[in-house]
Amino acid sequence: MRTTARLALASTILLVAATALAAGRTLTAAEADAYVRLTDAKALSEARASGPGGPEKRTRAAADWKQALAAAGWTEDRFGAAESIFDDTLGWLQALSANPEEAKTWWEGYEPVDAATIALVKARREAVEGASRRAEQALRDEREAGLLGRLATSADLQGTWKLDRAASKAHLSAALHFDAAQAEKVLAAQGEQTLIFSGDQVESRQVRLGKAETWKGAWRLEGRQVLFKIGKREEKLGVGVKSPTQLVFSAFGVPSGVYLKQ
Repeated sequence: MRTTARLALASTILLVAATALAAGRTLTAAEADAYVRLTDAKALSEARASGPGGPEKRTRAAADWKQALAAAGWTEDRFGAAESIFDDTLGWLQALSANPEEAKTWWEGYEPVDAATIALVKARREAVEGASRRAEQALRDEREAGLLGRLATSADLQGTWKLDRAASKAHLSAALHFDAAQAEKVLAAQGEQTLIFSGDQVESRQVRLGKAETWKGAWRLEGRQVLFKIGKREEKLGVGVKSPTQLVFSAFGVPSGVYLKQ
């Protein structure tokens, strides 16, 4: 009974608010959608600016945000006005959910928002509140792509690939800031390595510490992982495409070498 009364009170408040706020601040559906997209762009810009990279990266992040505004045909003032509408409305919706009685006086401290705009904001609440989470994921994806290249497809891997020491050293230096000794240590553990992908079959040829080893098996891709099935044993490596002729293999998310297509 108490829950029913609470819902009835909330419905009454919504009805009263719809009448009282009829002439309040407004956004069209197109403006609300543009605001959501710009919220994503701003969250990504702020995430980039707060990460490593120094003043140069912060300057670039600020430029990216200005470019996003310009592409949308918006200004900082227009975004700020829309942001105020969204923030005030989301605050009211939160108050309404937590304490409908207290929500009656919510708009006394804010410029009203019209009922149609409240409905638009409510429909986009989840998208707006998820902007920071999406930005963090996008930033992780960017960093991962910088280390490992883009996601590979089965077609990308077909053919013969050979570990290249010079390309590997250059990539380890650029991506992880390894010096020559550190890069050499990583490569020494692998020796000479060639991988031949043909359909769903793979052959590995390796020479390490003067000992040659060859094995054959099946393989499949799962996201950034390539899984090798060798008899009853299964092994996996990370893989990404740096260019059509360069693959980056990795272990535990850390690049281990660049392979060139033969």
